[in-house]
Amino acid sequence: MALVDVKGTKSKTLYLLVTCSMDVNRANLARAVIQNLKEQNEEVAFFRDLLIFDNNSKYQDHFKDFPVGVKVAYSNINIGYWSAIYWVLKNYQKIFQRNYQYIYIIESDLYHFGLRKISDCELFLDKNSNVGSVRTQEFSVRCRFLYDKKYAWFPWPKKNSVVSQRNAITNEKVWFKKLSSTESIWVTNFHTKLPALNRMSAMVSVFDRLAASSTKITEIEFMSFYHDIYKLTGLLDGGAFRILNDINSPGLSGSYSPQEVLDRSGYRGTRVDQIIVDGFDVKVV
Repeated sequence: MALVDVKGTKSKTLYLLVTCSMDVNRANLARAVIQNLKEQNEEVAFFRDLLIFDNNSKYQDHFKDFPVGVKVAYSNINIGYWSAIYWVLKNYQKIFQRNYQYIYIIESDLYHFGLRKISDCELFLDKNSNVGSVRTQEFSVRCRFLYDKKYAWFPWPKKNSVVSQRNAITNEKVWFKKLSSTESIWVTNFHTKLPALNRMSAMVSVFDRLAASSTKITEIEFMSFYHDIYKLTGLLDGGAFRILNDINSPGLSGSYSPQEVLDRSGYRGTRVDQIIVDGFDVKVV
């Protein structure tokens, strides 16, 4: 099966899926995510604007499930999640021969149920130049208590979608404001996330700052640098994805597995890491 040409205007968004399957569990997750993305692509064609960056996966069977034409960047070593994103930010123009206004990062354990809503998020950012990004993780403003991390130990919260409802930079309680009664997107003081619709120009600026650091970088630094540029964030009510993996899931996790376990497997952490800019090769096919 090959990609089919889709008539119409060019996408404003580059979609990026980063994979690194170092154990059977991660390989199974990757296959499930790819099958999910194929289903989403039937609703809204985005594969022509999708780049997969593979961090030297031990298990690579999942790639055969993609149609011919989807671009894949293979690294000869595992450079980690952060370095993969930075490489793409610096090289995507050569690969696609064009610019994008936005970037939408898909992690290899995210299940999407509403990628068609990304076009609404693009329009929202087009109209609101003071808003830096749109968060698309499953969330309900009306029922926000179901998604509050401080209630995660109760039986009723959405376990795979709970988040801290305080701004990670200012420690302010998160607020929500509607700009229009017809909008499905709220303006908030939430910090942004990597898996969100982020402005390409802001991402390049933030990652240049992160790459300039000689020490390890963290999610908080990313959020802080982005907050320096944009104080406001959009939030898609209902969301577009939920997380498949959590602290109780089997296998490796860059967020939850002990560092010594990650080191033995060759897997790199995702919450804390260092951006690598040389000493590796990437082949794009």
